[in-house]
Amino acid sequence: PPMLKAGSLHLAWEYAQNPAHHSCFINMLCVSPEVFQVILGLIEDHPIFYNNSNSTQAPVQIQLAVMLYRMGRYGNGASIEDIAHFAGISEGAVE
Repeated sequence: PPMLKAGSLHLAWEYAQNPAHHSCFINMLCVSPEVFQVILGLIEDHPIFYNNSNSTQAPVQIQLAVMLYRMGRYGNGASIEDIAHFAGISEGAVE
């Protein structure tokens, strides 16, 4: 049976909704919600995020968040296993 995955990444979207919680968003992804939206707007239409295979990619928003989270970690916290657990995705999706 497939392994169940439940991460904490969904909290970032909750933190982004309330300016009082933006510091939590920044702590998680190392950018403000506004900067996240600017970066997303710059990259979301790039062809690298779309493919013609049977394996669908995660939404660009998720890919960006995982990348920012990973870039903001070091040591044991930067392990692929820990990042996958945080995001609720497979380790292969982090690599």
